[in-house]
Amino acid sequence: MQGHSGPSETSDSEARFSIARHLRAMASALGALDPTDITAVRALLRSVATDTSLAPGVTAVPVRDGPVPGTWLIPRGADPGLRVVYCHGLSFMAGDLATYGGFVSRLAAAARASTLLVDYRLAPEHNYPAAHDD
Repeated sequence: MQGHSGPSETSDSEARFSIARHLRAMASALGALDPTDITAVRALLRSVATDTSLAPGVTAVPVRDGPVPGTWLIPRGADPGLRVVYCHGLSFMAGDLATYGGFVSRLAAAARASTLLVDYRLAPEHNYPAAHDD
């Protein structure tokens, strides 16, 4: 299509290469850590998130009085009939609002849905099935 100004094939290829290089570096760094040093493992995994800022127009509201703590990420103009519950990954041993808040706020904004980011208990401080029970 004439006049199309989308990304070029070269920039798409460069972006994929850059992501692959970043993931290889992260895997190498993770492999070099003492697996019993949970603080260092969590810090490295947190650094995977490249943009942790909340999406424009999204408000974070902590939930402290529910059965499990978490944070509601509420986009401006959210459909009152839509709700999403987001349980982050990272093997039940890492992950939190600081790591996932940016991503989940963008998900909430795109879905126009208030989204609960659950702050379940993490291992090794809390043994299985704590995270599942939460």
